[in-house]
Amino acid sequence: MLGILGVVCCGFFAGIPAIILGNKSKAAAAQGLANNGGMGQAGVVLGWIAIVLGIIGVIWAVAMGGFAAITDGTYTGY
Repeated sequence: MLGILGVVCCGFFAGIPAIILGNKSKAAAAQGLANNGGMGQAGVVLGWIAIVLGIIGVIWAVAMGGFAAITDGTYTGY
């Protein structure tokens, strides 16, 4: 769930925990304590995708002057 949430809207804030919990899930499945290794792998993959998309979003916002337009008062879109 955290991986999906990270890809859809939260980026870093859900992507990093998705990777951590996904790895724990895969480790538990490898030890035979759980049967959700596939879900763990999906969480890891979606977590990394969320982080990459978050980084791309930050780079895009900085490159387009998004933060500057909001902070210096010249943005009239609201």
